[in-house]
Amino acid sequence: MREFWVWGAPQSIGIEIGVDLLVPIDVDELVKDVSAGTDYTLSILEDGSAIVDGYINDPEDYQGHFACGCESLGLETGVNSKTILSVVDLDDTVIDAPEWEKVFAGVESSPGSGQMHSLLIDVDGNVYASGNNNKGQLCLGDDKPRIFATQIDLPDGEKAVSAVVGGEHTLILTESGKIYGCGSNQLGQLGLGDTLETDRPEEVEGLSSVESISGGRDFATIKTKEGIYVMGDNTFGKLT
Repeated sequence: MREFWVWGAPQSIGIEIGVDLLVPIDVDELVKDVSAGTDYTLSILEDGSAIVDGYINDPEDYQGHFACGCESLGLETGVNSKTILSVVDLDDTVIDAPEWEKVFAGVESSPGSGQMHSLLIDVDGNVYASGNNNKGQLCLGDDKPRIFATQIDLPDGEKAVSAVVGGEHTLILTESGKIYGCGSNQLGQLGLGDTLETDRPEEVEGLSSVESISGGRDFATIKTKEGIYVMGDNTFGKLT
């Protein structure tokens, strides 16, 4: 377990709006994993449960990135803190949340939109998505948003170990070293050799022994045993 330190905009970590935190403060909580998105934070606690803290500008525009199963009426304008108690499985059934391993908070699809999506991976390698889905970035076969973390059906029973959550795209790294992408691909951020979007997990071909992935709003970096690969938007030369 790891100590949990935070700084920056207080509303993004569940603290009432006030003076920005200019130095790290100890939250006095042990965590397994944590991820910071636009105006919100996902955390996995010592017992494997997941919580979300953050700011909601307008509940009516909320798309589900908190993954808490909360309807807009269940959220307040301003700071909210929720525990992720339930998920939706492959049978489209609401069940108790599993023990979590990793979380991935998202960035806004465009500045000020308030529309994001999130991914969570449980201890068995099952991966779940929630939130904005206008480009199929939740990998669920449609473009409908989800307020519950909903399980993604990965090909061949693959198990997830890591992910990239972009503005409108998703990349999932599996334990076999494969990468699957879905969502917007307008700038080639899925690495599929075209610019077509997809709402189902599609394998990124031509890579082997992928060790880790990272990325931003519309680009990604992939580390393999052979070297570093990049794809997507190259504004300001960030892929060089």
